[in-house]
Amino acid sequence: MPSAASRARAAIATALAFTTLPVGAYAASIYSSSATFFNAIGPRVTDDYQNPAYQQPENLNGTFTDAGMSAIFGETKYQTTGFANHNFVEYQSGDGFYCGGCNGSFRLDFTETSVGNQNGIYGVGFHIVNNQLLLPYVAYVTYADNTVENFALPVIYFQAPTPLTTFWGITSNKRIKSIRLGGSGGASVRAGGFAIDNLTIGGYTTNDFDADGVPDANDNCMDVPNGPLIPDAGGASQRDANGDGYGNICDPDLNNTGLVTATDYIILRNALNTANAVADLNGSGLVTSADYIILRNMLNRPPGPSGLHP
Repeated sequence: MPSAASRARAAIATALAFTTLPVGAYAASIYSSSATFFNAIGPRVTDDYQNPAYQQPENLNGTFTDAGMSAIFGETKYQTTGFANHNFVEYQSGDGFYCGGCNGSFRLDFTETSVGNQNGIYGVGFHIVNNQLLLPYVAYVTYADNTVENFALPVIYFQAPTPLTTFWGITSNKRIKSIRLGGSGGASVRAGGFAIDNLTIGGYTTNDFDADGVPDANDNCMDVPNGPLIPDAGGASQRDANGDGYGNICDPDLNNTGLVTATDYIILRNALNTANAVADLNGSGLVTSADYIILRNMLNRPPGPSGLHP
């Protein structure tokens, strides 16, 4: 007869094979109306590319490095993926718009903003100034759980920046970490033509992102319910077995290094089928394969986010 440890490992393998991510509450919503998008998000910031610093490029060819471009507005990290460090802010009739060389792909990162956290933001939207038919760019979105999704973008040939009528926006409860604008699957390209204006990023519509009844500022697991509306087994709420300010459900960092790693998996594996309170991430009363799945989904990420930590 297989040992208890062997049965536990088999249970983990089975769970891995059949686990799927939740769909309904986490599905992305796409917007073609800026007004509808703005109504769907909470606190927001918009870069209209009118900052005077955009008129002072770092290089003689009129470009900014990734670091230089990212520093001006300070809410989005830019990375040109077609032509390295080739960020352009162009002007038409005095109105600025952004492109990655104006014929190259680029990546927008949202993990360091005032309206989100290290896992990203709730919504992103922008007006499309140019997206040429012969090589239309797509949006390749990476979510906080590292799942990805491709979205088609409207095709338009160099629309005058004012007025802007072609809008694309996205919201998702999974939080959006980054968007690559370029080829399908995030492929880098050095052709076509793509430009945006009025890049808007926004937070959730309330101060309780996971809708568990605990305001974000006091929530030890901001992105996933950890009580009291969805209490853990046994009636406990906001479980934090090791008292580090991160609730169990988002704290697979069992050795407190600040990052969930393979070492934490070993610790959890050794605690399988025990009542180890710290490794019992979902509060079921026992460490099981379900706790391993929580750990796996946060591998190579820090615990949290928690409103009790800066």
